[in-house]
Amino acid sequence: MMVEAQSKAGKTQSIGASMIKAFGMIYIIECGTPSSLKPLQQISRKFEYDLIRDETHMEAAIRAARAGVKEGKYKGVFLDDYNLYGLTLHDLLYRDAASRVKGGGEPDGRPIWWEWRKRMGNTINRLLDVKAHFVMACHPNSFMGKAGEEIPGIFSDVVYMKKATKDQR
Repeated sequence: MMVEAQSKAGKTQSIGASMIKAFGMIYIIECGTPSSLKPLQQISRKFEYDLIRDETHMEAAIRAARAGVKEGKYKGVFLDDYNLYGLTLHDLLYRDAASRVKGGGEPDGRPIWWEWRKRMGNTINRLLDVKAHFVMACHPNSFMGKAGEEIPGIFSDVVYMKKATKDQR
């Protein structure tokens, strides 16, 4: 399932708490900040997480999710604020391409976007292959170009979450 919600709408807390209640122990791949997890930590400690800052962290998190599910430790995997990882990945790909440009000019951005789209989709598909309940959260309209169509299309369920107003609580 993919959940889109504005920043500070409570998606980490709501999704995390719901997954814990439904499935038990979960593993969170947190692409945002550690403070994103504080509201969830006030409700439950039945999760483990890793903070993602680059591709090495993401690869380690995918391995940890697979291993934890295989051991029976985790029943769910929650990929939180995936669009923030997308920004980091784009920056890394851009810097790599720029380092190969002679004379310090700007790199051709077209191959960067193709590679970015391929890696973003590949990460999701690999996590969907983990034999656990999988939820990915992101901000609305955060995947540009063809990825904006392709990434939601990977999921059979896409949910749009809106922050509740005081009178709705």
